[in-house]
Amino acid sequence: MRGRRSGRRPLGVFWIGGSGTGYNPCMRLRSAAAAIVLITVPACGVTLSQEDKLADIVYPFYDAWRWEKIPSLAMRVAPDDRSTFVEDYQSTVGDVCYADYEITEINVLEDHVTAEVAVTFHWYREADPTLVEAQVIETWQRDGKAKPWYRTDQEVVAGFMP
Repeated sequence: MRGRRSGRRPLGVFWIGGSGTGYNPCMRLRSAAAAIVLITVPACGVTLSQEDKLADIVYPFYDAWRWEKIPSLAMRVAPDDRSTFVEDYQSTVGDVCYADYEITEINVLEDHVTAEVAVTFHWYREADPTLVEAQVIETWQRDGKAKPWYRTDQEVVAGFMP
């Protein structure tokens, strides 16, 4: 006889909760417990520190600096300084190559609207491939806690920048 045979499950039907041939009453409790865990675990996430939130902005900024993505750079420079920054940066494009950078410290100050970022740049000129190191402390600011961060100042503390 074709079709369903007694004592066998139809093809494609799987029972959760063991290899038995019937319903397991404990499965409803297990399923409910699993659902609670899946719902509550994401809600227990760790909140990001101010430094972590700023790092999410700072790293792409310096990646754009290294790869000469001027529009991305300009977005994170203070609006009042943006045109001057872009002109200065464009004047070095083609002559200066940024080999690498390393962010050594990100420090959000107690006011939560000012931060200092310590960066080490490695760069060279096309005409002279000698690698130069410059250590810089940059100031990043925002107008309020919910506002975006902007780079507002740069101070070279060791070496020199082009």
